[in-house]
Amino acid sequence: MIEKKVFFEVMTALGEIFDKKLSDTTMLLYYKTLSQKMDTNQFKKVAGIWVEKGKFFPKPAELLQLLDEVEGSQAERAWLQVLDEIERVGMYGAPVFKDPVIYAVVQAMGGWESLCNMPMDRQQFYMKDFCNLYSTYKDKPDIIRNALPSSKQAEMKALGQIMRRALGAGGEN
Repeated sequence: MIEKKVFFEVMTALGEIFDKKLSDTTMLLYYKTLSQKMDTNQFKKVAGIWVEKGKFFPKPAELLQLLDEVEGSQAERAWLQVLDEIERVGMYGAPVFKDPVIYAVVQAMGGWESLCNMPMDRQQFYMKDFCNLYSTYKDKPDIIRNALPSSKQAEMKALGQIMRRALGAGGEN
């Protein structure tokens, strides 16, 4: 769900940039359509990309298509990292990923051994499942944190504490 205040601010800015006056009815229709398919961060991301690359005011379908392209490519890159690690460390090795979301998706798909044993003729189906899960999990920090290997969990906790101190939020966990 997109935060309404952010949505209306961004849509107003897009209207100004592309010289388009939007009625309240049009804004609500855009909001209802887009809010069902994306959250606030996703909306801001695709709106920013549209400002850089668009030549006219976007229709809801165009923003949704752009979201699919942006997220699909990120999830597909993550899938390629999994395939690289399968080849590099094999079933009994310990894969290492810079992207913590990958750990959560691998776990949700049955674990590392399960992915390493996937039949080659079913790889495209595994990839589709992986990409769908990746898109779902990428904005769910609790799922990601719980799926990290214990050394990564400690690393992420320490990083969080450093970030809170740096931002002045204090509070240790």
